[in-house]
Amino acid sequence: MVYFSLIKGIQYYNKNDVKVLIIEDFDVELQGLIRGNLSAIAFGAKQVEEDPDYSSYIYTLKEFEMVYRNKPRNTKKGMMGELLAHLIIPKYFTNLETSSPYLNTEERSIRKGFDIVYFNSTDNSVWYSEVKSGHQHKDKSIDQTNGQLLKNARNGLIEMFGSSYSNRWDNAITNSHAVLHDNKGKKIREILRKENPVKTSKDIGRCVILVSVLFHDVLSDVLDVDYLQERSTFLKEGDEFKETILLSFQKSSFEKIANFVEAEIALELSKYEEENQ
Repeated sequence: MVYFSLIKGIQYYNKNDVKVLIIEDFDVELQGLIRGNLSAIAFGAKQVEEDPDYSSYIYTLKEFEMVYRNKPRNTKKGMMGELLAHLIIPKYFTNLETSSPYLNTEERSIRKGFDIVYFNSTDNSVWYSEVKSGHQHKDKSIDQTNGQLLKNARNGLIEMFGSSYSNRWDNAITNSHAVLHDNKGKKIREILRKENPVKTSKDIGRCVILVSVLFHDVLSDVLDVDYLQERSTFLKEGDEFKETILLSFQKSSFEKIANFVEAEIALELSKYEEENQ
């Protein structure tokens, strides 16, 4: 097992295709990642590069807050789980580039379809990711709860891959225009069209990342990568998956990130008012 800390406050455990990230502290480095990447995550890197003023940090914060504030608690957990995945996965998997924006500002919601789609330009592969978030389940250990979250992610992707509707692939194709530049964008759209179950066999293998985000006090107990490794065979089996990565996050709470965003809005508005007095 490989263990290291790439981002301050995050402990990373890597055992073959099973990865566990324990977020021990919402450190200034992680806060800096949000400041530096939130706009690109929310709207797509290509869109932000083409029109940085429109997709400014303060505008992104406001849009995020509009989407987040009135959602049910479980939806908020899911939103924070997806945000962590968007933010941290590319730092540990540098060969993967996100091809799907996080926010759907038209409907004041997160994007529909696949949670996150990644493009690996080294081998021209597409990776489909499903993120499931939650707290410890009643009468279950944190490892059992985490296993259930991953199982839910697995079942969700299997259902999508077996569906006769192509809207998820259509959305993924459309969304990629806001994120990836010409050659990479063309390539991922070509692959997405080929892997659409309406256009090809539903039984073809696809590359997937099953992601769980467990909100549980990291000072109490933490996820066991060996436990997850022992039970990984079931989660990875099936003709639907060609390659599978299991990735689990653990963080004490999701509210701290939301509180940070609210504080950032107040700070940025204060700066704006001072500059325009």
